[in-house]
Amino acid sequence: MYRRKHYAKLIAHIVRPGDTLKKVARQYHATPLDLIVANQLQHLELKPGTVLMVPVTKAYYEGHLRF
Repeated sequence: MYRRKHYAKLIAHIVRPGDTLKKVARQYHATPLDLIVANQLQHLELKPGTVLMVPVTKAYYEGHLRF
């Protein structure tokens, strides 16, 4: 059974040529399954230009905020 993590929020990612679920998930400290569930994906192949909603955790923000 898939257990959802606690997410701070969803952010939009526009799929670029060469993007894969694994690559996009890694970029945002998520998992491919997180992306599949958040976007209710039926197919695992991503098409350039598609907007994916990416659930991100506090860990993502801690690594990307600059003061």
